[in-house]
Amino acid sequence: MSRSVPGLRRYVICHIVDQPVRPDVPAWDIGDLDGIAETWYDSREAAALVGQTPEARRWFAHGASFI
Repeated sequence: MSRSVPGLRRYVICHIVDQPVRPDVPAWDIGDLDGIAETWYDSREAAALVGQTPEARRWFAHGASFI
């Protein structure tokens, strides 16, 4: 679905699967979060325009069903 969004250059989902186990790294306090989505655009202006497209509105609505 993200591939259809004009102006979106890259989309990556990073799944959080475990806490750090090194003693010098504090445990994460992230609540019920299980992943982070990253999006890339050519500019801030391009990012602002993306949300105005029908493709992006469908993508955001779909995301709201599980995010």
